[in-house]
Order: sequence, then structure tokens, then C-alpha cells
Amino acid sequence: QIPDRARERIIDIASTQFPDGGCYHQYQPLTKKGNADIGGDFSDDPLWLILSVSAYIKETGDWSILDEMVPYDNDMSVAQPMLEHLKVSFYHIVNNLGPHGLPLAMRADWNDCIN
Repeated sequence: QIPDRARERIIDIASTQFPDGGCYHQYQPLTKKGNADIGGDFSDDPLWLILSVSAYIKETGDWSILDEMVPYDNDMSVAQPMLEHLKVSFYHIVNNLGPHGLPLAMRADWNDCIN
């Protein structure tokens, strides 16, 4: 089923998130790991998890994904519910704003082609 595969992929990607809310810029579906060579600190990446989970819930009505235990950086010893992953994604962005209240570009901005 497509909804089941979408849920699985969202959980796999959330499993590559860092405890501070940042995340890898690239995800390798075969290994289910983030790309450590590229790393993280791209300013828009944490928001994609929020958008993906929101779209999944809207399309499926499956709110139980928010209770799913998901590790940080594939370490089950620091697993938390998906809802907590969404919160740390949000706070990672709002805690990294510039003097004008806009998200900092960090390693890349919202339009990678202008870097």
C-alpha cells in the first residue's frame, strides 16, 4: 500500500534527524542512513519533516504516526515520539533566526542554486 510505504519512508527519514532538530541534507534509502559526507546545517531541511508528516496525516487521517517511537540519528537509545521530532525541527528553525527575524542561511538557503 502506498500510505504504508509513505509512512515507512517518513519514519526512516525522521530517524536520521539529530537531537538538536537539525538533520542530514541527504538520505540514502538503501542504507536508511543520512549522508555524513555532506552532513547537515542546511536551513530548510528540518522543515521538510514537518511538511511531510502534515501531508501524510492530511491524506491518510492516520494520526498515530505522531506516537511512533523514532530514534535520533538511528540510535534507538534516544528514540522519542514523532511529535517530539516535529517540535525539535520547528525549534531548530526558530532558534536560528537572524536580526530581522528570518531563518539563517547556515550552509544553504531556501534556494540552493543561489549559494
